[in-house]
Amino acid sequence: MENKAEEQLALIADTRARLAARLTTPWWYHLSLAALMGVLVLAIGLGVGTWWFALVVAVVVVVEGVLIGAYRRTMGVWTATWDGFPSSTVWVAFGVALALFVASAAVHLWTAVVWPIWVLAAVTVVGFVALGRWTDAVWRRRLKAEA
Repeated sequence: MENKAEEQLALIADTRARLAARLTTPWWYHLSLAALMGVLVLAIGLGVGTWWFALVVAVVVVVEGVLIGAYRRTMGVWTATWDGFPSSTVWVAFGVALALFVASAAVHLWTAVVWPIWVLAAVTVVGFVALGRWTDAVWRRRLKAEA
């Protein structure tokens, strides 16, 4: 009985190790998600109060859903949990994203200058790509450690 349990635990560890090795997000996923967030910053900064703002936000939400579906089909796995991530880092990342969105709206509402909105969008794109790569690395380490 004990030997069978050890075999099953070894099988679970092997499965986790193989999953960790397989967890390589397709090149297009982080870039696409980052581009969507950049478009959202641009929409906030250039479009708040316009007729097309809500339309762009709706399109971003729909395309994000399509992107998640494509990731699921490609990878065969999906997780929507942030368990196991350093909570302070996650909150800082969300806070920075929120600050970029708010800064874009502030530039739009309080100035007539447009170039800072483009800079904020570029920072958003780079930041989301970096965040995506970091989350992949955390997931791989977590899976390997638990294997």
